[in-house]
Amino acid sequence: MTAFNPTLFRQQFPALNDAGVYLDSAGTVHRSQYAAARQLTERYERARHQVARLLNAPHGQQIVWTRGTRRRSTLSLTAGCCRA
Repeated sequence: MTAFNPTLFRQQFPALNDAGVYLDSAGTVHRSQYAAARQLTERYERARHQVARLLNAPHGQQIVWTRGTRRRSTLSLTAGCCRA
């Protein structure tokens, strides 16, 4: 087995050069006090508000990010069922 070469690894994944890439499960959006995680949370929320403006949504909080089609479909189909 060859020794791990971080430089070669980063060359294979150019996105790792972006300051917004944070590979620590303890430092996730909305769940950490790490400075990098706080910055990512700010970027995440800015993106939510930008998408809201693009879609003419009244509030950024109305934009929900989902992992995949099944979850998105479930949310879409059940979104109106729980309103009073």
